[in-house]
Amino acid sequence: MDRRDYQKVVEVCEKAIIIDRFDEKLHEQLILAFYNVGWQQKALEHYDYITNLFYRELGVKVSDRLRSIYRDIIKTEKSVETDLDIIKNDLREATSVEGAFFCEYEIFKDVYRLQARSIARNGQTVYIGLLTVTDFNSGIPDSKLLNNAMDHLEGAIRLSLRKGDVAARFSAAQYVVLLPTVTFESGSKVLERIVNRFSREHRNIPVIIHTKLQPLDPIPL
Repeated sequence: MDRRDYQKVVEVCEKAIIIDRFDEKLHEQLILAFYNVGWQQKALEHYDYITNLFYRELGVKVSDRLRSIYRDIIKTEKSVETDLDIIKNDLREATSVEGAFFCEYEIFKDVYRLQARSIARNGQTVYIGLLTVTDFNSGIPDSKLLNNAMDHLEGAIRLSLRKGDVAARFSAAQYVVLLPTVTFESGSKVLERIVNRFSREHRNIPVIIHTKLQPLDPIPL
């Protein structure tokens, strides 16, 4: 298929998704068509859209196959570039942001593994935290309430963590965070600070935020 054929696939998929926006196969074909046309950024943006859609509306993750396609796209080699300043500019964040670095969970896994390798070598401590949203009966809130709570919890996490901390959405009702160079006591206080910020600023949202904290297991050298 040439570029024009893939552009037709884009048109067909976009029209079909209007009819059935939860057909993952359609989204998969659309992402691949975007990529093959040369619209890599559109492919990545649509992946973000569909993962958020499935989390918010269905409470589920996208399939392993779709996550694999995403990883293949972000690993695509670019043309040879010898100017390091250009490469650094490409790596730099587009805008100045406050607080933690939020990323897709697939990226979070790579960061986690890198940290696990590092602590085996340098002996530093890194903790992983889990924040879970439930209703007052320890169940999952209805989708409207859950989406509202998760949106505001993301804001609380972002503003409560340092720029060197990393966070990602793990499931429909959970976030994971990586906390480098902390002790169990200071890491626990960080999670407590997130919960307190959320509770203070969003008292009208009837949910409970549960937290857990464990050290990373270093990868043996």
